[in-house]
Amino acid sequence: MPILLTALAVAIADGLFPIIVNFNRLGWSAPRRVFQSVAAGLLGRASFDGGVATALLGVALHCTIALIWTSIYALIVRRLPIVRRLVATTAGTMLVGVLYGAVIWCSMDYIVIKLSRATFTPPSSPAFWQQFIWHMVGVGQVIVWLTERVFAREARAATDASTYGTHASSPA
Repeated sequence: MPILLTALAVAIADGLFPIIVNFNRLGWSAPRRVFQSVAAGLLGRASFDGGVATALLGVALHCTIALIWTSIYALIVRRLPIVRRLVATTAGTMLVGVLYGAVIWCSMDYIVIKLSRATFTPPSSPAFWQQFIWHMVGVGQVIVWLTERVFAREARAATDASTYGTHASSPA
């Protein structure tokens, strides 16, 4: 459940960012258009003619993508001792968040979007760099910090349980 909540927080933050950035240009249609652009990965340009239905499809896809990236990080941190050592400090956690956010954006733009029916954002576009920086600050950081809180809480609970178990079995 905690991974789902982390993914939900990521999905909300990452969904709000383009809505806010594009609000001046798109007005109140920004939320619909932003999520229709996510659905364009499956439907192409037709997603913009689908109204609320394609926007809801975009929301579902967006949340699924956030869950996938959050789950990948959870696996990485559990399997790679170097990442666990890095996230043991505040500076290391920030570094991992920045790097993971950069990996997410580059993977999405260079692999996922290119393989989909959505529009690729070239590095020559200011939008590429806007998204790149956003993912380092607003996506990678959220995934790493919230996941670390979950794992730290689990580690404390395990330690408390083993300590409690030791004391409980000690003779009085």
